[in-house]
Amino acid sequence: MSLFKTEVRDTSTPLFRLEQEYLNTAKQDLHLQSNDNNKGYQLPCPWCGSSRGFLFVGRHGGLIFKCHAAGCETVASVSRVLGSVSRKLQNEFNEEKVARRIK
Repeated sequence: MSLFKTEVRDTSTPLFRLEQEYLNTAKQDLHLQSNDNNKGYQLPCPWCGSSRGFLFVGRHGGLIFKCHAAGCETVASVSRVLGSVSRKLQNEFNEEKVARRIK
């Protein structure tokens, strides 16, 4: 089973809820566009600028970023995506994750 399938997985995990909270904070800076049925987000790749970047719900219940542009193909955590916009936001996210004891 691919890590990047688009079917909806368990979105009730504490990690998913925390990621949603922080992504909503950075929504304008990341240029997030929701996919239908809450399957994830489409956004420009923070590393190559391609419009072929996606955030999908992974097996672990959290979101995973994947760029589908040839030559980039970056895979990253939400923390790393947030860091591309703001180190402060990334640090706050990571601190909140530890405080809530989320793996």
